[in-house]
This record gives sequence, C-alpha cells and structure tokens, in this order.
Amino acid sequence: MSTIKRKTAVKPSSQKDENNTGATAGSDQSESSKNISRILSSSVSGASSLVILQLISRLATFGLHQIVLRYTDPATFGIASVQLELLLATILFLSREGFRCALLRGEDDSIVVDCNNISKESKVLADSKKGSVQKITNLSYIPIPIGMITTFLACAFYLYYATEDTWNTPYYVTSVVLYGLSAFGELIIEPLYIAAMNNLIFKLRVSCEGIGVIVRCIITLALTLLGAQGNDEKYSNTFGILAFAVAQFVFTLIMMTGYIGYFVFKWDISLLMPRKLYDNKNKEFWLDAHLFSLAKTFTKQSLLKHILTEGDKMLIAWLSSPVDQGIYAFVVNYGMNEQRLLYTLY
Repeated sequence: MSTIKRKTAVKPSSQKDENNTGATAGSDQSESSKNISRILSSSVSGASSLVILQLISRLATFGLHQIVLRYTDPATFGIASVQLELLLATILFLSREGFRCALLRGEDDSIVVDCNNISKESKVLADSKKGSVQKITNLSYIPIPIGMITTFLACAFYLYYATEDTWNTPYYVTSVVLYGLSAFGELIIEPLYIAAMNNLIFKLRVSCEGIGVIVRCIITLALTLLGAQGNDEKYSNTFGILAFAVAQFVFTLIMMTGYIGYFVFKWDISLLMPRKLYDNKNKEFWLDAHLFSLAKTFTKQSLLKHILTEGDKMLIAWLSSPVDQGIYAFVVNYGMNEQRLLYTLY
C-alpha cells in the first residue's frame, strides 16, 4: 500500500511539472509570435513611409528646379547639380556604403534590440546577445575616420583640378567646403542611423529627411530669389551656387539634430558607445573579423557600383563646360523624374 501511495503522490507532481513545462513553452511561442508580428508590422509601415518620403522628395526637388531655372544661369545650375552633387555622393558612397550593406544585414538575434533589457556589465562577451549588438555598434564608427580622409581628398581634388570657368564661379571654394562638411556631418551620425534601421525606427528617418528636404528646398528657393533681385542681366544671380551649398548644409544640420536628439532623449546613449569585446579565450578585440571582412568586400563592390551609377556625371564634369553641364542637368531632371516617380510608386 505504501508503494502505491508513493506512486500516487509522485504522479500529481509529475503532471504538474509537465503542465508547467507546457505553459512555459506556450508562453515562449506566444512571445515569439508577438515579436514576429511586431517586426512584420513595423517593416510594412516603414516601407510605406519610405515610399511616401521618396515621392515627396522627388516632387519637391522637381518643383524646385522648375522655379530655380528661371532665376539662375545654366553654368550655376550645372556646377550645383553635377559637380557638387557628385562630390557629395562620392564622399558618402565610398565612406559608408559598404559598411551599411554589411551592418544592416545583421544576425539572427541582433536585428531588433531592446535597450531596456540589455545589461550594462563592463565585460562584453562576443558570443552573447549584447556582444552581437556591440559588434555592429563598434563597426558602425569606422565610416567616420574613413570619411575624414575621403572628404579631405575629394575637396582638395575639386579645388586643385577645377577648370578656370569653374574656379571663377562666385563662392565656388565656399560651396565646395560646405558640401564637404555636409557629407562629413552625415557620416558622424552613421552609427545612429545603423542603430535606428536595425531597430526598425523608420519614422525617425522619414521625419528627419522629410523635414530636411522641405527646408532645403525653401532655403534654395529663398536665396535664389533674393540673389536675383537687383540684377539687370537675365539669369544673373548674386548667390549662385552658394544657395545650393547653404541649403545642403542646413539639411545635414537637421539630420544631425534629429538623430542625436532622438537617441539622447529616448535611448540610453551609453549603449551606442564602442566597447571592447572578449572571446571564449578571454582575448579582447574591438572589431569583429567576419563583419569587417564583409564590409571591406562590399566597399570594393561599391566602388564599381558608384562608377556605374555616377559615371555619366563624371564624364560630363570632366569633358564639358559648366554651361553644358547645366543643360545636361536640366534634361536629366526633366527626363528622369517621371520614370523615378513611377518606379517609386510601383
């Protein structure tokens, strides 16, 4: 009888353990499904917002060019739309594109980060969840020193090899410097951009870029109209390319203010600082070899991609006069915007 009693006593306990295990597994599955649902909804919402942002940006830029063309000469429009835009694109593309491609892919457990649930221990293990996030954070700072070198070399090249017609353009040196500072300013907030995208904070990008594009158009238009007043010659403008340079610089300031303000007030900014990592053998390192190698590979590929994408501007800037560059920019803006709008919508 005692044996039967012991069996009877143990049996409910076993059933209770099985029930607890089943309940735990069920709660884990429920939490996992909620996370997947949240990620999918955020992705869909973010994709829709980015499409709207591209649409607004294209329409605003197209409308701005139609007005600005009436108050500026082709040479000014050509230098701003071809040479200076090429300078900005070259610095940004070569400095960050490869790292973006590598870091925005992420790993299985490091795409979405809950900053409230990550511990702040001084020693970060590379194989832990925080270590996976820290690998991305550390590497996201590399475009900044690369950008310093790229910005200096690109601006020096533009100033040293400028043609006589380009060099004699009013405010050319100032505009080149402002475009270089604008590019470097965007690289400074690159770690914040990587963190925002990996955490599906698409609204931050949409808000900052949307406001920046609108303000950039307003400043360009205002300075162009102001520079056109009091000039007897048709298409003559006092500010010229400086209007485009100042507007681009203000756009970068808005981007920096938006990203830095968001992460300072809504995040624990200490989680975005570079920190040492430790492997299983307690060996410390800063950069993950696999991610760094992947970023270098993408950077090499981005060089070819940049040549294929901006090759027409490179040839036009090298072989043509500023007036011809302005005509080319005018034709491209008229001919390509409709296709780009349709591509954005569909």
